[in-house]
Amino acid sequence: GVDSPPPPTTFAKLKYIFYFWYFITRRISLQIDNAHSLIIAFPPPALLQNERWKDKFIDLIFGGIAMILAKFDGEIVKRRRRELEGQKAAIESWLDGRGKDMYCVHLLATDPEYQGHGYASRLLKAIFRIADAEGRATWLLSTSRHNVPFYNLHGYVTVGELTLGSDDPDRTKGEVICPVVSSRLWIRWI
Repeated sequence: GVDSPPPPTTFAKLKYIFYFWYFITRRISLQIDNAHSLIIAFPPPALLQNERWKDKFIDLIFGGIAMILAKFDGEIVKRRRRELEGQKAAIESWLDGRGKDMYCVHLLATDPEYQGHGYASRLLKAIFRIADAEGRATWLLSTSRHNVPFYNLHGYVTVGELTLGSDDPDRTKGEVICPVVSSRLWIRWI
């Protein structure tokens, strides 16, 4: 029920290639079946503090380039980014202040033609195993409530929900509810 976005410009395609290069080389990036399903996860920020100087330098350079590229984003994208930045404290409180010690699943996607083969489940389990081997939990921001049952099947529970777009005059279909889900390892009541 969502209209397809317009095709990306050449500049946007180059920007996406740059971001994916960074994710693939500097973060945990796994794929199945020629990348018809992929997952990108960020290691815990606490682990990144002990990185080598050249890794920190690459991250610094990437951060600078990403800030420059962000200047070319549309106004709606900039508003969403500001909204998410304003919600970081809420997310951290829902994670009981442990977000810096947790793996964050940044992206989990499967080509619609390849859905139903268990690819996303296998990728999510792989990240969970990496985190579990270190005694860490994982978390992610879901794009909608309809994804939550899938995450529940894999040991995640909803710890909070972000509401985005409620003050956006350009948003014609109302606000967007984005659940924050976390693996059970560090859920308060366990």
